[in-house]
Amino acid sequence: MNLQKDILAKLLATENLTVVHENVRTASFNVKERILTLPIWQDMESYTYDHLVGHEVGHALYTPTEGWHESVSTKGAGYKSYLNVIEDARIERMIQTRYPGLRREFVKSYKKMLGEGFFGDDIESINNYDLIDRINVYFKCGASSGVKLTADEMKWVREIEAAQTWEQVVDIADRMYGAAKEKMEEERAEQQDSMEDDGEGIEDENSNHFEDGEGDDFDEDQEGDGEGEEDDESENEVEEDQFEPKSKGNEPSSKTDNALRDSIANEYDTDPSAVVSNLFINDKLDAKQFVIGYKEVLQRTQNLDDVWATFYHNQNVDREELVNKLYNEFMANNKKTINYLVKEFEMKKSASNYARAYVSKTGVIDPVLMNSYKYNDDIFRKATIVPDGKNHGMIMYLDWSGSMHRDMFNTIEQTLNLVYFCRQVNIPFRVYAFTNAWEIATTEWNLNYMKMFESAPQFHSVPDRSFRLVEFFSNKMNKMQFARMTKVLLGLGKNITYASGSFRLNGTPLQTTLTIAPAIHDLFQQTNKVDIVNTVFLTDGDSHPFTLVKDVEGYEGKTWRALADSNEFLGYGWRNDTRIVNLYDNAAKKKYKVTGVNLTKTLLQNYIYRTGSNAIGYRIMSGNKNASIREFEGFGMTWTAANEMWEELKKEKYINIPGAGYSKFFALKGGKELQTANGHFEVAEDAKKGQILSAFRKANKGKLISRSLLNEFIKEVA
Repeated sequence: MNLQKDILAKLLATENLTVVHENVRTASFNVKERILTLPIWQDMESYTYDHLVGHEVGHALYTPTEGWHESVSTKGAGYKSYLNVIEDARIERMIQTRYPGLRREFVKSYKKMLGEGFFGDDIESINNYDLIDRINVYFKCGASSGVKLTADEMKWVREIEAAQTWEQVVDIADRMYGAAKEKMEEERAEQQDSMEDDGEGIEDENSNHFEDGEGDDFDEDQEGDGEGEEDDESENEVEEDQFEPKSKGNEPSSKTDNALRDSIANEYDTDPSAVVSNLFINDKLDAKQFVIGYKEVLQRTQNLDDVWATFYHNQNVDREELVNKLYNEFMANNKKTINYLVKEFEMKKSASNYARAYVSKTGVIDPVLMNSYKYNDDIFRKATIVPDGKNHGMIMYLDWSGSMHRDMFNTIEQTLNLVYFCRQVNIPFRVYAFTNAWEIATTEWNLNYMKMFESAPQFHSVPDRSFRLVEFFSNKMNKMQFARMTKVLLGLGKNITYASGSFRLNGTPLQTTLTIAPAIHDLFQQTNKVDIVNTVFLTDGDSHPFTLVKDVEGYEGKTWRALADSNEFLGYGWRNDTRIVNLYDNAAKKKYKVTGVNLTKTLLQNYIYRTGSNAIGYRIMSGNKNASIREFEGFGMTWTAANEMWEELKKEKYINIPGAGYSKFFALKGGKELQTANGHFEVAEDAKKGQILSAFRKANKGKLISRSLLNEFIKEVA
């Protein structure tokens, strides 16, 4: 069965509903989260699928929680069946009015079910059923189905047809059920009296309860009366008092309602081979609680002893002196590079503005052109209009994982180049390191963290308890704060191996970052009033799986909330075609089919779709050929293509990788190739001419590589 039906697309286009498919027996609806769960039906006609989906979506749109078939009524199962029939009539009428194309599918499907006995019997037998059953068939299969109703019974039909609200449905159900129960009690009283007077037993429960053989006469007449009368609704009316309640048990109940739902569940069983997982991006998280602001970072780094447990294994080193030295060296070596970035940005921005410029007439006569009015119609002054460019902002996410330790200092230098560039051209920015090594927070924070599980539906993404976005830089920082953070970050980069506490390196929670990054983006955009946000992700490897909340059965029959990860459902790298894994973002109203190897790509695509951001990726590649080729193959390349990419990377030092989910994705060669360069070089005082020339060429080569890479970035943001 094709799960991507056009009808679902139409419904979801106008309503805040998420429709998921699972191996379940019946449909269900999460009212709070607006998630409609449907079975994976097999061996079903297309029109029946449309009908059943339309029916369930009708409930989702118009029925309150207590109105669903599966909900229990305090008035009993019999009363609930009355409520089901009347509410079905209301919501099916409303969904067909909203989507007229469904009417034909409903009628065609229900008539097929009636003919195949889904309602428990054929129409001739159903015409001997209680009023609630005949009304059920009347509304589901139409007046032409042959159902018989008296003139008084048609009054109930008119009332149900006019019902617009759930409250009206309840009122009708109360009165219909009450009348049926009263008649049942009267019938039992009459039967009891008859037993006492005649000493005769009650008729077999399969009898029709018609007095003086009227039931037999009616059955014979029924066959002839139904012929040729299907299309005339008025001819469905018959003599008064021909029908008596036929409910069995202690209360009235709709046999056709129960039979229909059981028949659907039994006939259209779920596909036992289908394995379905529906994963949701939790869009209701307070993303700010996972952000460590720059003020707290500066507070924690006032004393550098809190940053490094040891420093060069030498406790006598003046750590403040070391970070000051690193800062002075960085500023001396990179000032020209930053100025170069600014110049390139302004040039490209001016060129972009000029390209959008257009000439407009002012409406003012040009005295010079006025003399040519006899042969020239255009004698008005013109003005060149340059539309204002859109405001830009930048968010950068820095991988704070263990494998980054080899390239951390060079990576931080590249990051600082971009940060100082943004500061100089007055572009709003944020720089976050994403980590899952943050120290466990306070009891209050942990309680708030646990509250995220209370309302989260099954398999919703939740950041790991130790996940944080550590804010290193912000355009809100003053000059002193900015300089201090630069020193601390350079010191961390140079001595990251010895970092302690929350600043130590650990995993790569990129996927978790991508699940809450849209909220960070929206907050940043609103705060800084920018039109376009360029988001930069800098990593050196694949992401760890993101965390999910799931339900598990605990002891004593209690249900406990537990944490899993996406790999548990994806089976990292699996290639099983029968497995279906869907990723939903309700905020974006998007659904994606994913596999283990493309989850990060899918999350990136969703981030771009939801935010409109320009997502630029930097991937630091291993210096080892075989390791790099394996990484390229992880992006879906063949070995041959991956080998060609490696050769190009060796030559150019950076390349663009297509099809990875980013707007632009650069692979960078790690190690010394990642160093920023400004053409600066040093030689010994007694260096020979050849040595000086060699040092000069080497320095300028590094300068060209560094500037080429930064140029690519400027192209994306200018």
